[in-house]
Amino acid sequence: MSDKLSSMRYAGRVNLAAINWGFHHAKPGKTLAEVDAVIEDYIRKAGCVPAFKNYQPEGYPLPFPATACISPNDVVVHGIPGDYVLENGDLLTIDVGTQHEGWFVDAARSRVIRSESRMTRRQLDRCFLAQKLVDATEAILEAQLSVIKNDCDFLTIVRAAEEEAAARGVTIMHQWGGHGIADRIHMDPFIPNALDRTKPLLTQNLEKRRLSQQKLTTGQTICVEPVTTFGSPDIIIDDDQWTIRQTEGKLAAHSERCLLVTEDGYELLS
Repeated sequence: MSDKLSSMRYAGRVNLAAINWGFHHAKPGKTLAEVDAVIEDYIRKAGCVPAFKNYQPEGYPLPFPATACISPNDVVVHGIPGDYVLENGDLLTIDVGTQHEGWFVDAARSRVIRSESRMTRRQLDRCFLAQKLVDATEAILEAQLSVIKNDCDFLTIVRAAEEEAAARGVTIMHQWGGHGIADRIHMDPFIPNALDRTKPLLTQNLEKRRLSQQKLTTGQTICVEPVTTFGSPDIIIDDDQWTIRQTEGKLAAHSERCLLVTEDGYELLS
């Protein structure tokens, strides 16, 4: 197996470029399947392997059939790219995993789809609302990144995210969080974005205590990835067993960075 950090740095550059290439092609009138195809082509031509394609985590009945998780509008995560045709005002998340010489990176970005052509009032309103959620999600991620360094405990990361979400008036979907990553795409530890506020206070307090005892260490490679919505954090799963939606049909956004923890902060890998 090759050098871990050299491979992850290269995979990270390819990963981010592939996401940006996907968004370059994600224009009104294009299908999600077409966007996925150009992302896969980019990754393979760069000498890397799409990490999500045919990936089947424990407990999932079917392998993921595409290169990228491409999630429009109310799709929270794990959207399977198919024949959905993009429109002005769509909020689109592209989540991509990339492997190079046995080492993995994972990243996601959310953006608003819009063209240079004249838009209707409805489309302009959709763009405004979607951009507000994208901006809030990025701000939450930046708040998390601002506290990350050696010996940072997980509760500090949660508090940073929750405080920013409250200030922005959005909901963090507590079901998802960051994770370790190296020679596997998803590894321990799980790094929550938020506490589950539906649980009894005693349970929440016990969770806070546990998170305060879990700490990052120099040299650790992790992903940090807030997932947000304007509405309820409740979800439903489509019949394809992968696509997860917000129950009220509200917009959802997702931003993810892969990074190396350092003594005083972090190095972005994707």
